[in-house]
Amino acid sequence: MTVDSEGIKTYWVGWICSLPEEMKAARALLDEVHQDQAKRPGCSNSFIIGSIGNHNVAITCLPKHTFHDDIIEATVECMTSAFPSVYCILLVGVGSGIPSKVRLGDVVIGSPTFDHQAAIQWELRNTKEGNSFHHIRSPADPSHRLLAALSKFEALRALNGSKIPSYIERMAARYPDLEARYSKSDGLVDILFRSTCAHIDDTAAVVEARRNGYEEEACNLCDKTKAIERKPMETEIHYGTIAYGNQEIKDGTLRDQLKRELGDDIGILCLDWGNTPNLKVPHLVFRGICDYADSHNSQEWRKYAAAVAAACAKEYLSIAMPARISDTHYL
Repeated sequence: MTVDSEGIKTYWVGWICSLPEEMKAARALLDEVHQDQAKRPGCSNSFIIGSIGNHNVAITCLPKHTFHDDIIEATVECMTSAFPSVYCILLVGVGSGIPSKVRLGDVVIGSPTFDHQAAIQWELRNTKEGNSFHHIRSPADPSHRLLAALSKFEALRALNGSKIPSYIERMAARYPDLEARYSKSDGLVDILFRSTCAHIDDTAAVVEARRNGYEEEACNLCDKTKAIERKPMETEIHYGTIAYGNQEIKDGTLRDQLKRELGDDIGILCLDWGNTPNLKVPHLVFRGICDYADSHNSQEWRKYAAAVAAACAKEYLSIAMPARISDTHYL
């Protein structure tokens, strides 16, 4: 299917990734890929367009290694200019999980609970007394319509089971080169270290391993007596708060401090780096869990986490969202 400047008016869903591997997973999970021949003067972003079920979707990725504060807002502005009919944005990618509820390979969808909002913004401040975390703000929750669709999504998954495994299996069959990294394999082991156990890196061994064309085993020098190898389980979907901060957390003790100081009652499920999305367009955030925000961040789970986040967003669109919404006032 070839799409011209008139055809872009039928694209109602925007999909934004932060990393190229996230965009790769999104592209591989499209039911149909469309040929984009539309001209977009004044828009500097590149797009992949296609369909998921009855939805026409425009996918873009943040500019590589560009992390200024308003980058997501600028990307959304560009997208809605290029695709004027977009009525909702899905922010789909990877994030860091907060144990013990969340496991590697799970997905967190940013949604409000009875007591807390879908997202909070925090800041880490350095003082003479030490580091301290501060809750800066909480942006508006996803729209009523998107949350109503999320309730339907949760109910139908409970009745009919998850479509994520079949989506991943179908993706691997269509794109065999992706199977090794974007599908779950025996090589992906979910190990949670105690927060006080820091990673020990054998730099020489890693360099030698990569020189010989393979990856050195993650955490091969770390104290396994301070680790819990968690039993393999199917991907679980969690609904709750995602916390955005002014720096990436890669330290177990700092992660636990953040959880304490921002309030254990908030029940933060996922950490993300950067500012909370403050968008004029209704949006929903999907994060595949690729690490535990500690120093044992080996990147081994990142591509699979990107795939399950994309598969979860696809399932949300496929079973819960109407094909088109004419009255955008209720978004």
